[in-house]
Amino acid sequence: FNSGLEFIDSHAFGNCRNLKSVDLPNSLVRLGGSVFAYNTSLCSVKFSNSIKSIPIDTFNRCISLTNVILPNELTTIKERAFYTCSSLKEINIPKTVFAIDNNAFADCRSLEDIQIPDKTKILGAGVFDGCISLRSVKIGCSVNELPPEFFYGCKDLRSLILSENLKKIHHSSFSGVDLTMLRITCNNNEFVKSWARDNHVKCNSTINEFLNTLESISEK
Repeated sequence: FNSGLEFIDSHAFGNCRNLKSVDLPNSLVRLGGSVFAYNTSLCSVKFSNSIKSIPIDTFNRCISLTNVILPNELTTIKERAFYTCSSLKEINIPKTVFAIDNNAFADCRSLEDIQIPDKTKILGAGVFDGCISLRSVKIGCSVNELPPEFFYGCKDLRSLILSENLKKIHHSSFSGVDLTMLRITCNNNEFVKSWARDNHVKCNSTINEFLNTLESISEK
C-alpha cells in the first residue's frame, strides 16, 4: 500500500484468496467493514498506528492468520472482527482498548491465552465463544460484568483472573466450560468468591495465593 492512503472502503480486499501479508501505511486512518474477510491465505497483518477501530468482520474467516500487530492507540474491536481466525494462537490487545464487541474473537480455535487491558470497560456477548484451546485469561479492572456466552464452549479454560470490580456474571457466561477444572483468582472480590462457591469453582483471593497453590501442587 502506498504512503498517503487514508481510507480503505468496505469489502475492498474481501475474498482475495492469494493475499498472504499486509503492511498498512501510517497514513491510513480508517477501514470499512469486511476489508479482508474470507482471505483464506492471509497470515500476517501489521496495522497503521493511526487506526483507532477494527471494524466489523475485518478478518472474518481468515483461517490462516497467525500474526497480527494491532495499532498502539486502538480503542475498539468491533463485532466478529477476528471471527473464525482459526490459526491465531495469540494476540496482544493494546492497553488503550475501551470496547470489545460481540463475537470479536469467536471461533478462534487456536487462541491459547489473552489479557484484556485495564482500560477495557465494555465487553460484548460471546467474545470468546468457541475458543476451544483457550486456557488462560486475565480481565482488567474496569470490567464489571461478564456478558452472555462470553466463554461459551471454552472447554480447556483453566485459569481466569477477574477484576476486583466485577459485579455480575451472566448465567450463560461459562456455558460449555468444565468448571471443575477452572481456577479463578478474584482479587478479594466477595461477589466472585460467592459465585465460585455456588458453582463449585476453585477460587484464590490473590495472585500470590494462586502461585502458592501452584507451588504446592507441583511439590506433590
